[in-house]
Amino acid sequence: MSHHCKQEFKGSDRKHHCRSCGQGFCDECSKQRRTVPSRGWDHPVRVCDKCVTKKGEL
Repeated sequence: MSHHCKQEFKGSDRKHHCRSCGQGFCDECSKQRRTVPSRGWDHPVRVCDKCVTKKGEL
């Protein structure tokens, strides 16, 4: 499982997945919510800090 935050993950550490890019993130790097129509999410779902700043629809 790939991740893109600075958190070092150990075996039992929890990763969250950005519903836009699909990468794994710690809770601190993925607290935001947005709709992601391109992936079928028409209600706000977890997205990473990088994807939440993208303009337009995800």
